[in-house]
Amino acid sequence: MADDKLNVLFVDDEPKILDGLRRKMRSMRKVWTMGFASGGYEAKRMLMERTWDVIITDMRMPGTSGHELLTIVQEKYPHMLRIILSGFSDREVIMQATKLAHQFLSKPTNVENIKAAILRSMVLRKLLKEKRLIKLASQLKTIPSMPTVYNEIMEELKKDDSSLKRVGEIIEHDPGMSAKILQIVNSAFFGIATHIESPSSAVMMLGMNIIRSLVLSIHLFESFKVNNVATKVLNQIQHHAIVVANSSQKLARHLKLDEKVADYAFMAGLLHDIGKLILIAEFPTIYNELCQRANREKLSMYKLEVETFHASHAELGAYVMSLWGLQEPVVEAIAFHPMPSVVQHEAPVALTCVHLANVFDYEQNPVHIIGVPPALDGDMLQSLKLHKSLEKLRHIVK
Repeated sequence: MADDKLNVLFVDDEPKILDGLRRKMRSMRKVWTMGFASGGYEAKRMLMERTWDVIITDMRMPGTSGHELLTIVQEKYPHMLRIILSGFSDREVIMQATKLAHQFLSKPTNVENIKAAILRSMVLRKLLKEKRLIKLASQLKTIPSMPTVYNEIMEELKKDDSSLKRVGEIIEHDPGMSAKILQIVNSAFFGIATHIESPSSAVMMLGMNIIRSLVLSIHLFESFKVNNVATKVLNQIQHHAIVVANSSQKLARHLKLDEKVADYAFMAGLLHDIGKLILIAEFPTIYNELCQRANREKLSMYKLEVETFHASHAELGAYVMSLWGLQEPVVEAIAFHPMPSVVQHEAPVALTCVHLANVFDYEQNPVHIIGVPPALDGDMLQSLKLHKSLEKLRHIVK
């Protein structure tokens, strides 16, 4: 990004809407370089003329449609954040867009919602120093699931008497499925006006018809294609994620945090290692070798990731979740769970709970450890005055 300014391209074939966006976004000129394309054809020309970081486009446009434009962006400019801003409500087209767009905003929308969607999604980009990971994160359509869980959800959805409750329970046991379903339900793809914090609630909100179409027709979920070594690592990550999710929520409630914070803690706990799943999916051979080296030489996987990819699983996972529009407390907890004292808080938050639950699980379940376990952040414990109650906190999650 030249001069640290974000390059944002707005696309709409209606002149009044484009003029309105140009006028309302004027306050962002000092921090954004903005372009305004009157349709898909002009947008394609502008994409070739300079580098853009974000595209915000309508869907129903003559000539080059929003769907066609986003397909081009996804293939040729995979580093870009892709946001739909549309009043178009054709369900089939919206379902197809769930694998093209990072976020969906419905017309009419407050200009502050547009600013927030961009800023929330791009704030963590500076943490990723590796351009190939930024490209990978931006073009990611879905995060693969454990084969056993994938088969379980497919079988449940093909039943004549399939249960929404059971579907929610299955999805809530898989970080990749949970992340994708939360991306969809918390964007405006299906016009849901409130933020949903749990995958099971998201499933109930969407309903069986939409879930079936997304999974069976649109192929929203994918299964890992793995060998025996990767399967062992994936099993460890999945089991650890479930334990940390439940423990994080218990700790939040014990610390008398707001119930919404407890929900954030659960989701962040479930997703805190999602960056590992992305690295395994995209670099299976390299990541397997890192796991074996970490175990053999008793090294930190976190340090090996940074050494190899110039970013850790925490930063990568948080960046993807920010692109997908997940809530800031969840993204923060994913990004900084290895060292929460980097972010100053005056009281415990979701990040605090995830850090504690993560370390406690490695202490209590050494089978989940790859390499050497992470250590508790002493600075955080001291600043939040939790160091004297550690044993009690450990007992909470046993």
